[in-house]
Amino acid sequence: MKTQQPVIVLGRSLALVNAISESLQFYKQKDNSCSIDRIDQRARAALLEAFLPRGSGIDSGTKIDLDKSEPDKIVLTFDYHHMDEHGYYDGWSCGWKAIITPTFQCFNGIDIQIKSGKFNSRAHSRRYNDENFKDYLYQTYYYCLGQSVVHAYDQTNCEVVYFSLDEAKRKFPDSNIWKP
Repeated sequence: MKTQQPVIVLGRSLALVNAISESLQFYKQKDNSCSIDRIDQRARAALLEAFLPRGSGIDSGTKIDLDKSEPDKIVLTFDYHHMDEHGYYDGWSCGWKAIITPTFQCFNGIDIQIKSGKFNSRAHSRRYNDENFKDYLYQTYYYCLGQSVVHAYDQTNCEVVYFSLDEAKRKFPDSNIWKP
């Protein structure tokens, strides 16, 4: 029995932050509060979460808080697994938030606020709640949210899919989307 290859229609390439914002616009519409579309938007957000930071301390990944986010304010939540100066794990801090808003003052058009989480102890708070550590988080999220993703539609399974720009170019080298 031969399996059918999915028919994928590539859409535009856009920055990850714009893909999340687009997904939130549909999620926040009042007329689909209990419909299948709203559930579908949760699934779409889960697909986009795969592109968000994971690992290097953000071991449990980053989640999009759909209920606290708006199309012009994205709230990302994550926990952080700290390491000491000798490379040993030194505890968790939970409930961190990265709040992303649009701005004209930055090169990639977004502003990020990092809100501290809850630390294991006061010593952890003093050690890790400093500007150097938050600077690392800013850089991680700025880099990630500026990456390009390709919005596509899988006609075989009737669902929206996303690819990194490199992955899409590798999978679909002859697509018209790459031609000027």
